[in-house]
Amino acid sequence: MIIGMVKDKTTYTVILEDFTGYETIKLDAKVTQKLFFDDVLGIKVRKEGEEFIGYKVFFPSLTFLECLVA
Repeated sequence: MIIGMVKDKTTYTVILEDFTGYETIKLDAKVTQKLFFDDVLGIKVRKEGEEFIGYKVFFPSLTFLECLVA
């Protein structure tokens, strides 16, 4: 899982940033449309080659709600 703040996004990718750096994660276009800059979230990922593919997005709250990506 990668946790960070949305630094930038395109149609199919999101860049999450934390104090140690940033990571580019590929997501479904429907999911990236729902994300906003400076959102803090966690993304469960799998690594394919040199890329991270996100398959679940978690939005922090008191109950840590979950949104299924794929």
